[in-house]
Parts: sequence; structure tokens; C-alpha cells
Amino acid sequence: MNVLEPVFELQTDAVRCPYPYYAQLLRGGRVYHDAQRDLYVVPHHADIVDVNSRPHIFSNRNPMGPAITEALQRLGRVLATRPAAFQERAMTVLRRGDVLFTADPPEHSRHRRILNKAMTPSAVRGIEHLIEQQCNELAAGFATSAVTELIECYARPAPVLALATLLGVPLAQAGNFQRWAAAINSTIGTALSDDELLAALDAQMEFWDYFSREISTRVEAPGDDLLSAVTQARSGSDAPLTLNEMVGFCAQLVGAGADTTTKLLSAAVLELCRVPAWADRLRADPSLIAPFLEEMLRLEPPVQGMFRVATADFELDGVRIPTGALVWSLYAAGNRDEQVFACPHEIDLQRPNVRSHLSFGHGPHVCIGAGLARSVARIAMEVLLQRFSRIELADAAFVPQYEPSYVMHGMTALPLRLTAA
Repeated sequence: MNVLEPVFELQTDAVRCPYPYYAQLLRGGRVYHDAQRDLYVVPHHADIVDVNSRPHIFSNRNPMGPAITEALQRLGRVLATRPAAFQERAMTVLRRGDVLFTADPPEHSRHRRILNKAMTPSAVRGIEHLIEQQCNELAAGFATSAVTELIECYARPAPVLALATLLGVPLAQAGNFQRWAAAINSTIGTALSDDELLAALDAQMEFWDYFSREISTRVEAPGDDLLSAVTQARSGSDAPLTLNEMVGFCAQLVGAGADTTTKLLSAAVLELCRVPAWADRLRADPSLIAPFLEEMLRLEPPVQGMFRVATADFELDGVRIPTGALVWSLYAAGNRDEQVFACPHEIDLQRPNVRSHLSFGHGPHVCIGAGLARSVARIAMEVLLQRFSRIELADAAFVPQYEPSYVMHGMTALPLRLTAA
């Protein structure tokens, strides 16, 4: 039997908790071949690190897997009657501008060298006081509600507002950011109808047009924000980023940054509801919030794994991975590898290798927005714990529902009862 069939078929229980299936993979060999999909799954931590460290063998040109490939193929057929220029632009939008995580060295190396000049730790630290202010304002807005839907009221808008602030676009665009992020991620690990695909493409092209204008404005008159820093960033003899590359970076930052931080926050708060002692401990010692979030990233990674394409034959544990094969680096399995993490299914705030999880990737393609995600999640948790003395599920019998995806992992809603401190 195909171990991962319930996961790939998006069965409700498997989407909610795929980890028992991953545990079966970890008990098996170092590579698992899904013959039905001709997909090679790498579940062990050390092998994922090895695969991700070999971009010359394992290409990043299709990091989100077969669902994206299918969507691109279907859209190509749907758009066949459109002008060639429109088709080319649509495919550029869907490939996120062929920048960063959809690119390979040497182009990826060039992107990274330039964008590291703009996406600096000091840029994130410079807006942390604004992130805290925004989180307090959001929390004040639902403090008196009998029931608060945390994702809609807090976990989704908090990272979106932080991204808008960092990029330097009006906060009034926050609603569009949420809609655009949903469209950018809509084809990852799931299937959409033709109409849904076209609607997602329309929203992504709207995003593309908006950021093309914003970037063009800053080329002429740069300000003190990340968009301006991106337009001005240079690195040695590297060719400057093109407009498509700059907009593609914004698409990846908004698509990944907004959605994944939302999923992390909601998973962390659900854990506080299930085990109230965690909230008491974090209030008593706020320095533990950061390791708590690292453990939640390890146990409930918003991105379960990323895909690579083999550019040459490669043998792993006696299994031949042929040229052209799709390889799934299954981060969520590697995060529970007992060869790396003692008692891997438990939260341990004193874990010595607490940041050794793979939830931000590993190697050349490690997430460029990891620092922002960590800051937003930490501040949002601090504010919740400070403002509310009790954080409880609105219904003790609540069973979380998860988005139907085998790549993205996150709840659709989290209704709470909050008691003001």
C-alpha cells in the first residue's frame, strides 16, 4: 500500500495530522518511491540537508511540486486563445518571476547576494515597535468580544500589516495583501477548477501590476523602506535585479511571509489552549516564547516540505533517483527524526538544538524572510499573553479543520474565548 496515499488524496484526518504517515517513512528506508506519482520522498533530517545542499544535482525550478506543474499545464491550455504576450506574462507571474526559490545557481546566488543587502536584520528590528503597536491595536479591537475568531481577527492581519510596514506600502492595502497571498498560494498542494485557477491568476496579475507601479515609483524617488532598498541594492559586478525579479521577490515575500506566519501563530495558540500550563509558563518567563515558537515550527511546520528536480542520476540508500525525477524533501518528517531530536514528538523549551528544524528550509534556499516571521510571531504571542489572562477554545469539543493541501499545513478557523488581564 502507498504509505502517503491518504495524504496525497487529502483525506480529512490525514490533512489534519499527517505525522503518523511520516513516522512510517522514518521507520523505513532513507528514500521512499511513490510509484503512482513517480515521486521520491526523502524523510530523514540528514538526507534532506544533503539534498538541499546540492542545488547542482537537485534543482529548485519546481519547489512547490506536482500541483503547480498541473496548474501551469492546465492554464496553458485555458489561455491558449489569449495573445502570446499575455500568455508569457501570465506564466512569468505564476513562476514568481523566476527569482530566489524558483531559481538555481548561479542566478539564485546573484539574487541572494543582492537581496541580502536589502533584507537585513536591522530592517526588521527597525519596525518591531510598529509591529507591537499593530498587534495591540488588533487585540484591543476584539478584547470585549464573547467569541474571537483568532485567525481572521489576529493571526492573519498581524503578519500582513507587518509586511506592508516593512515594504513601505499603505496599510490600507492590508486587505488586498491577504487576498493576494491567498491567490499566490492557492495552487500549492491541492487542485483547483479551471475557473478557480483563472480567478487566482487574475488576483496575482493584479498584485503584479500594483507592485510594478510601486517599484517603478521608488526607482525614481527612493524612500526609507524595503521596496526602495530592493530597487537600490547592488552587489559587486552582479547585474541589478530586473523589474520582474523585484516583483517576483515581493510575491514570494508576501505569499510565504503572510500565510506561513498565520499558520504558525494559530498552531501555537491552539497548543496554549490544549495545555494551559504553557501559557502560564510563558507569561512568567517571556524569554521562553521564542523557543516555544521554534518547537511549534518543528512540530507543525506551515510548509510540510519542498520539491526538487533531479538534474542527474543520484543514488541514495541503494535507490536510484533518475534524471528528471521529482524529489520531496519532507521537512515535517525530518523535524521529528529521533536521530536528531530527543523525544521528537514533545515540546522541550530547553532543547539544545531548538533551531535545527527544517521549517525554514536548509542550504542555499533557506528562507530569506525567516527573521521577519520569527519577530512577528514572537511579538504577536507576547501581546496576546500580556493582554489576556485566559486563552480558551470557545467550544471544548472543537476539532480544527485544515486547508486541503499536502504542502501547506494550517487551520481554517480558531474560535476562542479570551479573558482580559
